[in-house]
Amino acid sequence: RALFEPMRLLEVRGRGRGEVFTLFDVDEIKRFPLKGAALMQATYATEIILRGSVVGQAEPELFELYQTLLIALLSQVNTSLLNQFELAFLDLHGQTLNLECEDEANQAIHPDNLYKFHPQLGLRLASSPTKALGIAITGALLCALRQPDSLTPDLRVELRHVLDQMLAQHLNGKTLFAR
Repeated sequence: RALFEPMRLLEVRGRGRGEVFTLFDVDEIKRFPLKGAALMQATYATEIILRGSVVGQAEPELFELYQTLLIALLSQVNTSLLNQFELAFLDLHGQTLNLECEDEANQAIHPDNLYKFHPQLGLRLASSPTKALGIAITGALLCALRQPDSLTPDLRVELRHVLDQMLAQHLNGKTLFAR
């Protein structure tokens, strides 16, 4: 029986200490029979988890998000779903985009402004003294992310660029091959 194929929710039991465990039982809980673009999106999400998470650190919120993504991909292929997963992954790992106000002066986000995001500094106006640091993000994108399903094609391209940069920072140079 091909139990170890991708996109299955498994219950795994083992014994051991430290990093060495002996696997003694595996039960399938749920199967996600994804095909085509949905399978590629799920593979990419899986790789983000594998490369971007700390080994041995329990992250139940992350796996709830992942399962929610897989369930959603069963019914529809939608890049917005994957983008929302990426943003939530980054948020869980300390890279939170403030969609309401910039973090330095606590001023409301304005769609005509340009902002910079840095994991340690947060979101700041690009004209602030720390303008050299961070990823450029338009205020229009930040405002549109409040309703991510309504992004225009141009804002989707910008979001892809921003997410790629944020993930690259988080992964410290590790390559995502499923991209």
